[in-house]
Amino acid sequence: MYIDDGVIFACGKSWERVETEMRERYRECEEWLTRAGLNVESDKSELLFFKKRRERDEPPSYIHLPNPSLNTYYRVPATGTLRYLGFFFDTRLNWSHHVEVVCNRTRASLKALQLLGNSVRGLDQASWRLAYNAICLPVLTYGCQLWYRGKQVTLVKKLQTVQNDAVRIISGTFRTTPREPLHHLLTILPMELRLTMLVESTALRLYKVPKESQLLVRLGGAWHTPSQTTYHSLPPTEAERPQRSAPWLPEYLLTDHA
Repeated sequence: MYIDDGVIFACGKSWERVETEMRERYRECEEWLTRAGLNVESDKSELLFFKKRRERDEPPSYIHLPNPSLNTYYRVPATGTLRYLGFFFDTRLNWSHHVEVVCNRTRASLKALQLLGNSVRGLDQASWRLAYNAICLPVLTYGCQLWYRGKQVTLVKKLQTVQNDAVRIISGTFRTTPREPLHHLLTILPMELRLTMLVESTALRLYKVPKESQLLVRLGGAWHTPSQTTYHSLPPTEAERPQRSAPWLPEYLLTDHA
């Protein structure tokens, strides 16, 4: 959960298993919220099924979730796209809808900035470039660390098209002017290099985060290296058992391993 938004993720070998897991996890969250004095807004609940590329079986078109306050169930229809924390997820995770949304928002910002003046009266070239880097570029590249892997030629081309229009507006040139020389003159990186730089910068910041950070714990895999003071959820084996230093504590609570 993040502030007032929550996500329940369930997976299984069949859609029936996914639906069952989702309903059980939802019931647990609903009970916890009730004890905390909070309620679930059923009208704002959304459902999205992720499908594999070669998945033949179609997912359910809706799901029934319990409503303990009325002692009944309410129906949540499945949707093709879902927004969470500014990201737009779809069933195939191809990120085309997310890229289209950020492109449209950037175009709207450029149109609004054009109201401040043209190339003769209004913002000069340095101010235009500053406004683009501060206002438009963060919107255009929002969430690229989540989807960019260096192989999405179609998605990068959509972003590059919007940046080409921005470069033409900043320089005040004609529509037929080549865009590549304008990038060099304005010292603006092409979109492919910009995305690579942002992804690598994010990776460097993650490498500097302490290993005990909850962010790395949730990322898992190579990002998180369990420390030697991690508590065991199950009793350790004979090889992992340390020498008992406190006889009144169970062995699986001892954390100082030899």
